Amino acid sequence: MPYKERIRRSGAIHKRQNHYRLQNWSDYNQSLINRGDLTLWFYEDLHHN
Repeated sequence: MPYKERIRRSGAIHKRQNHYRLQNWSDYNQSLINRGDLTLWFYEDLHHN
């Protein structure tokens, strides 16, 4: 089938994925720790209204 040959030649099915080498492990580990952290700020002005 012609369309399958075009897909095979273009590499659409087996496209290589970019891999990035991690260089700053301490920042990466801290970002994983902070990923689930949620900080809420409440202003006193809103409380009095």
